[in-house]
Amino acid sequence: MGLVAGMGLLFILAVVLLIRLTEPGGLAGGPVPAPAPPPEPEPVRESLPQHTITPPEVADPAEALALELRIEARSRYRSLRDGFQGPLSEASRLRLDPALRALWPGRAAFAVTCRGRVCRVEGPGAPGAWQAALQADPGVAALADQVVLDPDGLERPAFVLVSPGRAGSGDDLLGGLARQLLESDEALACLTGPGTVVYDLQVDESGVTYREGGTAPQPVIDCVGRALADLVTATRVPPATKAGSRRVTLGAAR
Repeated sequence: MGLVAGMGLLFILAVVLLIRLTEPGGLAGGPVPAPAPPPEPEPVRESLPQHTITPPEVADPAEALALELRIEARSRYRSLRDGFQGPLSEASRLRLDPALRALWPGRAAFAVTCRGRVCRVEGPGAPGAWQAALQADPGVAALADQVVLDPDGLERPAFVLVSPGRAGSGDDLLGGLARQLLESDEALACLTGPGTVVYDLQVDESGVTYREGGTAPQPVIDCVGRALADLVTATRVPPATKAGSRRVTLGAAR
């Protein structure tokens, strides 16, 4: 009986020890801390919708029309501004540059840069004056599909969408020749007095020809003519060039 009682006591002690070992925070240490509560969810911040007044919401018909036109003008401006990307286009600049020089004669400080058919233009002086002149100029209009300004007056540059020249025409060639003449130090040095020097340039497969005129004294015209002759001699006319023409005017009064 003593052996059986001893084994029973050992069994009871083993069960008690097993229970204590398996309880949370048993013999290994103190009580296990309660798990932290989940974080509070961030409050949802509802943004107020941005509302833009549209023409149908404007009671006055004239004001509604003006607003609609401004929205359309803003869309056209942003479209060309955002389309001013890609590599520089010398061909578009050569087409537009002579018209800008005729609009702002002499050495007026204007800038033109073209990428593809989109040209960015900044004229001389106050934006209001040169922007209106650019948009109303018939010489620019003849070369452009669009001339756009920022209708809100916040951005200074204008953007011009240059119309594509006829394939194989001499328009680009004569545009480059006209630009060289207008920038020629030799030609500009001849303009020592009042009056103008005018050249009607023509080109076809046979080459470049021109007719001179103007109100400047004949020695001045002859002097500018020598500068033009040097430029014409250095100009290569491709065999497939179609006929084209352009008028170039030099002098203070245009």
